[in-house]
Amino acid sequence: MLQGGLKGNEKTVVGVDPGVNFGLTIINRELVSIYYGKLPTDKRPGWRGIYTYDYVTKTSPLKDYHWNEYVEKPVAIVEGASYNDRHGQVTLEEVRFGFFFALYNLGFDVHIVPPMSIRKLATGSGRHSIGDDFPSMNSNAADSLGAALAALKEN
Repeated sequence: MLQGGLKGNEKTVVGVDPGVNFGLTIINRELVSIYYGKLPTDKRPGWRGIYTYDYVTKTSPLKDYHWNEYVEKPVAIVEGASYNDRHGQVTLEEVRFGFFFALYNLGFDVHIVPPMSIRKLATGSGRHSIGDDFPSMNSNAADSLGAALAALKEN
């Protein structure tokens, strides 16, 4: 886990880089928490999505999250498919949907956004990623931070 601050921020957002190797960033007001790890694998179709859903709702720091019903729903962005990649997209989609469905059930307004659009929202350029600014950061963590920063713009 990595932590930092975002001075003056009043919003709560989540950014996700989905995959068996994943990144999850939670920006809750001024506190930025970045998690990354590896989910269990399974050759049976559908089970990666179940493992992902269980991680978010039973193990992750979001498991006890309840947004304030008197304010606007917080936004969560889950990174969508990279249209140039052809390998592993089916199993990645199971994980992506696991994150999407879990965040939806926790009360988030969830968006699936393509990687280039996330970069453009987060950095102003579709070719510049957050990982370029933090080269020693785990790439999944950096991508999830980019998604969370993009969510701040959507919220």
